[in-house]
Amino acid sequence: MSAIAGIEARIAAALERIEAALAAHAAARSAAPSAAPSAAPSAARGGGDGAAEAVAALEARLEEERVANAQLTERVRAIREKQDRTVAELERRVRALQDQLAARAAEAERLRRVNDALRGEAAALRAAALAGAVSPADIDRAMAAELAAVTAAQAADRAEVAAILADLAPLAEEPADA
Repeated sequence: MSAIAGIEARIAAALERIEAALAAHAAARSAAPSAAPSAAPSAARGGGDGAAEAVAALEARLEEERVANAQLTERVRAIREKQDRTVAELERRVRALQDQLAARAAEAERLRRVNDALRGEAAALRAAALAGAVSPADIDRAMAAELAAVTAAQAADRAEVAAILADLAPLAEEPADA
């Protein structure tokens, strides 16, 4: 952004120089009619080309400043386009990261609930075992809770691997010399 401000300052300075040159040229022209009678004899002797040379020099400088202004304007446009593309890409990446974060938070919550259920079933199975009354239904519930916990852990692992692969994919596509 500071590069754009610098370029804009250079453009403004160039325009001020152009304006000053035009004002000087206009002042020289307005002074020329009053000096014309005295300049006529010198023009007859071949010395009246000074004003024409000054005008030509000013016009050349004006054209140079216009070209410089056009180049700077093009550079500013290119910088802004690049900045807009960069901002759009960063916004896209932020949205993707937010989506990943939401998915991981949901998976973590699911994993927490399943683990809480597993802890509850394990505690119930321990209490039944201490009481000497372990029924096959208690064992089935404990095994189902453990299976759900293992399934949830695997889903969390798969989500983490997918996120890592998604982060690595752009790196694999970059050219080697970058």
